[in-house]
Amino acid sequence: MKTIINFVFVLVAVVYLSACNSASSSEKNLIANKETNQTDLVSTNANEKYGAEITEDNAIAVSEIPALLEQQDSVELKVIGKIGECCQKKGCWMKVPISETQEMFVRFKDYGFFVPMDSEGKEIIMEGKVKKEVIPVAQLRHYAEDAGKSKEEIEKITEDEVKISFMAAGVIIKG
Repeated sequence: MKTIINFVFVLVAVVYLSACNSASSSEKNLIANKETNQTDLVSTNANEKYGAEITEDNAIAVSEIPALLEQQDSVELKVIGKIGECCQKKGCWMKVPISETQEMFVRFKDYGFFVPMDSEGKEIIMEGKVKKEVIPVAQLRHYAEDAGKSKEEIEKITEDEVKISFMAAGVIIKG
């Protein structure tokens, strides 16, 4: 029984880690559109919306998140902040600074949408669920690879980390 459980765990980890590297036909079309100068994955000057339809109303600053997570494990909310870093393979994740020393890792609900890879530094409004979670070494290394980190930087990742993560249902990137 233990062997089966271990096998299932490894299988789930492989599928999860390979998801960012594989592209569906619709994703390939979006990438092809970018290469032909269409704007599906390239930011423009207008506000851009991704995922579920959301508004800017009642968004709180990302800096308020740590205080909220002191009182509860997770919170459904709408936040406003700036994109610090974005996945350079597909735009399938981003990091949003919370303070000078802390950032929030953002993924997109059901892997259902991505953001433009040139979104770094843009103001963002997101609605979804924020929580603290333990990120395993393998996943941290995968994200570092996606971010274009060097082999040496990736090899320095040797311990799991507790991070604030956000599962965004909808995103507005301000133009």
